Amino acid sequence: MTRRFPSPWTAEETQGGYVVRDANKQALAYVYCRENENDAAIAKVLTKDKARRIARNIAKLAEALTPRLPVSYLKSFRLRRVLLAAQSAP
Repeated sequence: MTRRFPSPWTAEETQGGYVVRDANKQALAYVYCRENENDAAIAKVLTKDKARRIARNIAKLAEALTPRLPVSYLKSFRLRRVLLAAQSAP
């Protein structure tokens, strides 16, 4: 199965906020902000610090959503591979 939004995702600063992009540079999310709290409150958007943290956390989702095999499965797979190699050796 191919991923529609390949990782790694990155959070890039733009004028007026941040944009989260996938490996193909497709924009996935826009997070708007203002420089200080007063301007952010007036515009009803996030401060720059909060927007940066949210954009980075969105970018981390690609890795968090990647399926991982359990360690026990990986160990048993390695053991089977070693046993098969030993059996096929003369």
